[in-house]
Amino acid sequence: MIHQANAGKTAALLTGFKNASGDILLIQDADLEYDPSQYPKLLDPILKGSTQVVYGSRFLGKIEGMEPINRWANLVSNWTFRLLYKQNITDINTCYKVFTRKALEGIDIRSKNFAFETEVTVKFFQKGLTIMEVPIDYKARRHSQGKKIRWTTALEMFWPIIKYRFQR
Repeated sequence: MIHQANAGKTAALLTGFKNASGDILLIQDADLEYDPSQYPKLLDPILKGSTQVVYGSRFLGKIEGMEPINRWANLVSNWTFRLLYKQNITDINTCYKVFTRKALEGIDIRSKNFAFETEVTVKFFQKGLTIMEVPIDYKARRHSQGKKIRWTTALEMFWPIIKYRFQR
């Protein structure tokens, strides 16, 4: 299915999940800040039956070119999540998320655009799932290269961390 108008990242993901035929779902943003050659290490823990959810952590791996403001916004999100949920996660905003179809069952995603990243993380933990993180390499793009994340996007992504802590 193709959206005739840009409905945002979350709409694209939900359409993809609905139309996917496999048992494992892997998110890969089209801008290739994340290298597809890292798929094997992302898939390995799920294929071995160690977990149902894997995140590729930029902060456990190698980061090139991330703007200081973006690094700071990510660290604040990670710290807030740890504080409110008592769960250690190093990269809640990573776009490398891999999970089984079963892990996603029963999770109602309500966010739009990039807030998917934090909402799905909160809801995985609320469902009792463990998120395993693996180190990844990440090469950031600049706004001049088409990067779309702005300070308003960061606030939009931050909100579900707080919202779903006090509302189920």
